Amino acid sequence: MNKDIDYNLIARFLAGECTEKEKEVFKSWVNNDPDRKAMMESFQYIWNSGNRSQPWDVEMAWDRVSKQMNTDKTDRSLTKLKKTYYLNTRNSRKPLRTILRIAAAFLIVGFASLYFVQMEDDGSQQATDNVFEQVVTERGERAQVQLDDGSRIHLSVDSKLQQPREFSNTDRTVHLNGEAYFEIAHDDRPFFVHTKHAVVQIYGTEFNVQAYDNEQVQVVVADGKVGVRSPMISEADNVILVKGDMAQIDRNSGEIVLKRGVDLQHYLGWFNYKLVFNDAPLKEVVKKLERWYDIDITMTDTELYDVKFTAEFENEPIVEVLDIMKYSLQLKYNTKGKEVTFFTN
Repeated sequence: MNKDIDYNLIARFLAGECTEKEKEVFKSWVNNDPDRKAMMESFQYIWNSGNRSQPWDVEMAWDRVSKQMNTDKTDRSLTKLKKTYYLNTRNSRKPLRTILRIAAAFLIVGFASLYFVQMEDDGSQQATDNVFEQVVTERGERAQVQLDDGSRIHLSVDSKLQQPREFSNTDRTVHLNGEAYFEIAHDDRPFFVHTKHAVVQIYGTEFNVQAYDNEQVQVVVADGKVGVRSPMISEADNVILVKGDMAQIDRNSGEIVLKRGVDLQHYLGWFNYKLVFNDAPLKEVVKKLERWYDIDITMTDTELYDVKFTAEFENEPIVEVLDIMKYSLQLKYNTKGKEVTFFTN
């Protein structure tokens, strides 16, 4: 674990016991590093998920964490991590760094559960059951997650998945920011995928969810049946989707637009390392290529972002993709590191 991390301060911050000066210093420390922000999101999520009707004994909780760090639980957690997470990457320079970051998130969230110990009426201590793990992919990376119920999740590029270490007896719930393909194992417990602007309820199926920040949520069903709704409405108002259906959820109004019989390859091709663009505006194409290849693309003529583009790429190197765009759109481009700039002749 990183020696920079003051776990006692984190616990006190979550419990609201920091002074104003400590809060300012702590927030600055978190905001200066994306990994720290991700860690705090995990802590905050677990904290908010717990039942805090009773006061938290932060000092005693930290005592327990300190003792647990000296046991063999770390080794057991890493062993479980190796069995559970399989990282696929298109960039050979990244696997070790990414695996270490995922391992850190796994262990941090595991230890976080030990903080959230509350006093029972009889004075005894029990750790909360809501222990969440987090898997994060960067641009150009994918990951595969095996859940405890046998379900499998294929996490796309630049995405984040939060899931409990063990599902409850009543339901199975995960949280997604980004894109993922789900293969859900049959189970009597309902399965839910929560995104910022949509809730997807699964009835034993295969489907894709795209829910990046500041973009419209999109759900495509490859097999079986799902229910989709805005978080603002009740489960009774689910819109039901079957194989070949696609739902788009407006992130502001919660309105759902349903399309039947869509071309599944167009939306699910990424799962097989295919990117399919069918008369897509360059603005959309650029976003996907940036995430997929970990590059930054600029069009010097902003009107080009509205130009429609049709192509299919299957595991091609980025140079070939850029050359195809160059010739089909009659443009020129130059590169500098990860930066690509297109310009007109």
